[in-house]
Amino acid sequence: MDPDAQIAFIVFGAITMITLFSVGITNMRKMVEARHKVTPQNNEEINALRYEVQELRGAVHDLMLQVEMGEKPVQVADRLTPPEFNKH
Repeated sequence: MDPDAQIAFIVFGAITMITLFSVGITNMRKMVEARHKVTPQNNEEINALRYEVQELRGAVHDLMLQVEMGEKPVQVADRLTPPEFNKH
């Protein structure tokens, strides 16, 4: 193989490797961005879940206080059910 062909082969290989590497990096970057992208809808869902967790913590805390004071505990489900659903 003559020296010009060797140089052409090395240059072609280097360009191919650089191209494949850059395509791979670009695809990885897009995947990471898509994974960490927070949409307003997701943000609203997260805030709603945080509120529900706070409500549950409050209900459990109140239940523990009622048990410690010897009172008849109120069911957690009754405490967390919105008033419009409690109308019998």
